[in-house]
Amino acid sequence: MQIRFSSLLDLALLGAAIVVSLGATSLASAQLDPDTAAAHFGQKPSVWGMALSPDGQRVSFLRQHKDDFPIAMVFDLRTGKPNLLLASDPKKKMDLKGCLWASDRRLLCRYYGLVPRQGEFYSSTRLVAVDPDGANIEVLAQRQQKGEWGASNQADVIDLLPDQEDYILMPEMKDYGQGVSRVDIVKNKLKTIIKPRRTVWGYWSDGRGNVRIRRDRDRTKDEYQVRLAGETRWRLLHTSRPEDLDDLYDVWGFGESPNQLLVRDGLDGRVALFREFLDEGKPEDRKRELIYAHPEVDLLGPIVTQSGGYDRIVGVSYVTDRIHTHYFDPEVKDRVDRIQEQLPGMEIRVLGSSRDGRYHLIQASSDIESGAFHRFDDETGTLDMIVESHPWLADEPMSPMRFVKYPSDDGVKIPGYLTQHPSHRGKRSPAVILPHGGRVARDTWGYNWLVQFFASQGYVVLQPQYRGSFGYGLAWRGEGVFKGWRRAITDIDHGLDYLIEQGIVDADRVCTIGWGFGGYAALMSAVELPERYRCVVSIAGVTDPATLSRDYTGPQAHRFKNVFFGRSKEVIQLGSPKKRAQEIRVPVLLAHGERDVNVPFEHSEIMHKALRKADVPVEFVVYEDDDHHMHKQRNQIDLFQRVGAFVEKHTQPRKEAPAVEQ
Repeated sequence: MQIRFSSLLDLALLGAAIVVSLGATSLASAQLDPDTAAAHFGQKPSVWGMALSPDGQRVSFLRQHKDDFPIAMVFDLRTGKPNLLLASDPKKKMDLKGCLWASDRRLLCRYYGLVPRQGEFYSSTRLVAVDPDGANIEVLAQRQQKGEWGASNQADVIDLLPDQEDYILMPEMKDYGQGVSRVDIVKNKLKTIIKPRRTVWGYWSDGRGNVRIRRDRDRTKDEYQVRLAGETRWRLLHTSRPEDLDDLYDVWGFGESPNQLLVRDGLDGRVALFREFLDEGKPEDRKRELIYAHPEVDLLGPIVTQSGGYDRIVGVSYVTDRIHTHYFDPEVKDRVDRIQEQLPGMEIRVLGSSRDGRYHLIQASSDIESGAFHRFDDETGTLDMIVESHPWLADEPMSPMRFVKYPSDDGVKIPGYLTQHPSHRGKRSPAVILPHGGRVARDTWGYNWLVQFFASQGYVVLQPQYRGSFGYGLAWRGEGVFKGWRRAITDIDHGLDYLIEQGIVDADRVCTIGWGFGGYAALMSAVELPERYRCVVSIAGVTDPATLSRDYTGPQAHRFKNVFFGRSKEVIQLGSPKKRAQEIRVPVLLAHGERDVNVPFEHSEIMHKALRKADVPVEFVVYEDDDHHMHKQRNQIDLFQRVGAFVEKHTQPRKEAPAVEQ
């Protein structure tokens, strides 16, 4: 069975037509104009957020409605018939974010929206239970969630309770604290099993319906507490100071036994995976053994599979040149190896499994392939494609992403990812320096729509993993991206040196572009090195550390601010693009969604005013109905069009001055 995207086009009858008509233009032609490329790369995937039913015979997924909001659908793999499950609620500005199967006869779908209050926006969530045919819709557990924190946690699930298919465990929020409710997902009735406590911020179940771990945080402590099997008393598991960001301890899940806990913790300054035995005794006396550690990089996260409906950690991932996986379950490793043989060169993710272990939902992608969803039959070894993520790009040549290392000023080798369209090799091309966003983030090898967009326009794209990036251990992270901003900007700058020395970049035709913290890095690069760049683009960028620090609230905020920002002139004054706007000498494009709760819209507003006051050429694009990630397809395409035209305009070869007659 091979069900390609063309068979799913019938979903248009249910109001799910593609928004953009791509026409017949091919990426294989000469360079695409920015508008056409924006339509290709700015469009949402054909489907996303796919999940496999427990019987392995149906999948749920999201796709974009013609009116530019997500809808949820179910597709029967036996009959080829789709049906509409749920739609987003544009009037209330609540969008679907994904669905999971609680059982073969009940799904749980998450909604997310932003609610205005006193001039600011707060996140609001809902968890909706629905039958696979779209019937019997229930918005779960609304009445017991109190206050803004309750609204932002109403879509969380602690445990799916596979042995009690009509029930789940959910957090119960009240007074800035959390408890646990047992919720009937058919009748929408709930029972409090752990009363909310003001300082508790999270619970973990052993996957069998037993709440075993909680996290208790206030201004003076950050504690993980545990209940032994059959007990109600909470015992200390691990404690740290709220400001100790070098403490890497975190709970990842339970092992084969309910008295074995799998945790991440530090080993030689890097994240490693340990097994802890939850017997009686003080934390320092508790038996612990190392499961896996990588000698050079942090572990990225656990690999979770399902066995009989229960989640089980079977491996860990880490990133060197690309994402790698270490499996400590030989059966799972053998299965993935058999899938890999049929999809050579692709990154394989197992998204879910049928309860009997026969069927597995696979997502496969690479740097030049946006990917596809498949179902693997473990019994027959067959791999059937369900749908491609971006079928309109399937026959077009993409730009390979290459892992590189280059020296910084102190000789340290900085890792990065270099992307160049095949048609531009051997040429000195214009370049885009693309520092990653996120206070605690990094880039990885794989398909990136923003990178591919710029590469399709003939730009060399460099994604530097400067010091301050996560994934390389505590020493690499250093003081972080704000206190350590000079180190980060210097590492980024030497990436441009590397491109010039390699002879692949025209040093006079370079722009720097960033999103979030990447926008901050792009602006600070233009402040410190104004002669190196022809233009700057900051998308939802941080423009003033002091303003961002002010926005942090909660019981740990004051300590958190001191750790990440401090009060020194080096960060608050010299590390502020807004306060040094007059030093920028190249055109700037600012773009921001007004509903951004990650980096408030105010950051681009104040930067726009500062640049205009300094007579710096600036364009400011405001998306009134969007947030930090530009979820609206029309906004994403518009953003690509504007950024593409802006960068093209400012990276044209300079006109030579006319010769002067002697």
